[in-house]
Amino acid sequence: MPLPGPHLDYCLKTMCGGMSASGRMALRIDSDIISSAKVHGVVRREKLARGPGGKYCGFVMLFDIHSGALLAIMDDGYIQVNRVAAASAIATRILANPDAGDMGLFGSSGQAWAHLRALAAVRPIRRVRVFSPNAAHRHEFADHACKTLELAVEPVGGSREAVEGADLVVAATNTSEPVFQGGWLSPGAHVVSIAGGDSKLQRRELDDETYRRAGVVVANLKQRAMAESQADLAEPVRRGILRWESIHDLSDLVAGRAPGRCSAEDITVFKNNTGLALQFTAVCSKLYDAARGKGIGRELPDSYFSQDMKP
Repeated sequence: MPLPGPHLDYCLKTMCGGMSASGRMALRIDSDIISSAKVHGVVRREKLARGPGGKYCGFVMLFDIHSGALLAIMDDGYIQVNRVAAASAIATRILANPDAGDMGLFGSSGQAWAHLRALAAVRPIRRVRVFSPNAAHRHEFADHACKTLELAVEPVGGSREAVEGADLVVAATNTSEPVFQGGWLSPGAHVVSIAGGDSKLQRRELDDETYRRAGVVVANLKQRAMAESQADLAEPVRRGILRWESIHDLSDLVAGRAPGRCSAEDITVFKNNTGLALQFTAVCSKLYDAARGKGIGRELPDSYFSQDMKP
């Protein structure tokens, strides 16, 4: 819904999904103020902290499918960024070359941080070159990563410096235009991109050349990209660079139903294009069980969330 002021919209986002094996169903709700203004000449889709105390409003409700009862309400901010990064790490564990460890990282926000930590858990990260348009942000990010994660992270002044020679290239940005040229990619590089976009705001982090050179392209959920004509996949398909039939879902890759890397020289792409409620169910179930086991959380009366239907 449009709001007063330039480039502002209100967005209520809901996702739900369940797992019969866990006996749980999750409903994620985000109440967001979205800015689609230009930053450094590029349209960026950013959530604005307009809530009380300059905070965001988002949470996950976890239900028991056997009783219908509400089990928990969890803030979704930390869960969200790490869920996205974990999906990227799963794809990286399968698709990247085993010795890949020279990373070019785009972005200096929470998603970039979560991706750096997640990929460092599945590959031996030796060096990281981080670029974002804001010089102060990329220097702060690099300093914090060096001290906290004990990784060799250096800020660089341009996108080409980040990409050339890297065997892991991660785009974790809010941009709506490609952040590097595919011709700069080294043979064997594995690329991760998280900008999903929708039918209203067509967003791209990767250019056509990246997809033209890719031997394997995997999406988090191809069906969503097709339904919403998400630009990062739909535009290369329209131009004949890709075919929908050649793009595989991450679930099929994990289950062995889709081909992975064929050679060390292949360029592979994981397009982390959309969130899946099933992932929230899996993650939040584990968090709920762990919290209950440690006595963490605040108990609320069941009567707050249940009702008697008698006349």
